[in-house]
Formats: sequence, C-alpha cells, structure tokens
Amino acid sequence: PLALRIAAANLVTHPDLTVGEYINRLTEGDRLTELGIENDQQAAVRVSFDLSYQALPPTTARLFRLLGLVPGP
Repeated sequence: PLALRIAAANLVTHPDLTVGEYINRLTEGDRLTELGIENDQQAAVRVSFDLSYQALPPTTARLFRLLGLVPGP
C-alpha cells in the first residue's frame, strides 16, 4: 500500500509524466529511489525498509541480507 500511495502521489504531482513512463522508470531504474517523494525524505519506501531492517535482531538481519543473494526474479 505504501508504494502504491507514493506512486499515485508522484503521478499526481507530475501531470506531464504518463503512467507508462513511470512504469518504465520503475522497471529500468532504481525502484526504491523512484518510490520516494521529492523534498520529503520520510515518505519513501526506502525509509520504511530501513526502519524495519534496523528493528531486526542480528541473526534475522543477516538472513534478510542473504536472501538478497538468491538468484531469481
């Protein structure tokens, strides 16, 4: 839900940007950067992930990092 809300806010605040162009930015670029709101560092998917990750116990955080190494889509 957070990512959808941010995507919608980005589309509303950039009326010259089409949905198709925004989708291309998400699929070809850095998704976490694209899912942020200009001039609002707290409204971003990256911030949400960071806060959640920082709250993990060390062994769980390590497992989360290792999952990023698993090949696949």
